Amino acid sequence: MNRLETIIEKEKEVFYSQRDKEKLCSQVLLLVQHEQESRKFKRNLCLGLFSGVGIMGFLLPQIGIIVNELTSPLVDVMSDEFLPVITFSYGLSIVLLMWLNKREIIFD
Repeated sequence: MNRLETIIEKEKEVFYSQRDKEKLCSQVLLLVQHEQESRKFKRNLCLGLFSGVGIMGFLLPQIGIIVNELTSPLVDVMSDEFLPVITFSYGLSIVLLMWLNKREIIFD
């Protein structure tokens, strides 16, 4: 017996008026509905996770190829001339942002 059947058997042994029987019936129906929705949610969650993993497993090698094709021209552009300029510009940007954050007068 599962939990729901045990509850039903215990409640059958007790005498209730008609009003209490209706209340019990609605509570049991709510428990059944909740259990069905819980099973449906778990089934849909498992189905979604497995299909997502399957799709990603299928697409992951193709994504790697696409990324390599998109980034290979960038390697040619990033020669010895551009790398110091890019490093200097990012460093200058970080220093300026730190300086502006210390100056509260500008943002007031």
